[in-house]
Amino acid sequence: MKNKKYTLTLISITLFLSFLPFRTVLAMSIFDSMKVNLFSEMKGIVTLHGEPVAGALISRTAIPNNDREYTDSTITDSEGRFYFGPMEAHILLKLLPTQIVIDQKVVIEHQNKQHLAWKTSGVSGRDKGELNEIAIIGTNKEIDINLNCELTAKETDKAGAYVTVISGICNWNRQKILD
Repeated sequence: MKNKKYTLTLISITLFLSFLPFRTVLAMSIFDSMKVNLFSEMKGIVTLHGEPVAGALISRTAIPNNDREYTDSTITDSEGRFYFGPMEAHILLKLLPTQIVIDQKVVIEHQNKQHLAWKTSGVSGRDKGELNEIAIIGTNKEIDINLNCELTAKETDKAGAYVTVISGICNWNRQKILD
């Protein structure tokens, strides 16, 4: 009898809520709360011996919590420039009391050779979380991702936000090279 009463109450509440005009807004707010920033906006320039590289393929991959892989790509323009908007996904795990760890990777392909531009793990899942200055120079200012990628450069490890390490050939303003 107790179970039946509980079920009827649940059904009544569900029916009541389904007829309210804010049901769409309520559903959208729940859906929005699952949004995770997998990659912040990113722009940069690719060069070879200091000269802009046109037509290089830039691929960006994010894998949250070793789950599904999200990928996008772009081609450099005649001045070697590239741009990516924010990469976002709706992830059910965000509703749970768990930390989301995102593996990020950017690869530049030019003349059938791949160059690791950017690789990191453990970013926060929030916009501009990759390069928060607190770990770099002691302030809490967020840094835009504006990369300079010289294809002849050696891969180095740099300080990312908090305790993350960002590896690759690309550099940015206010970076800190790790020994």
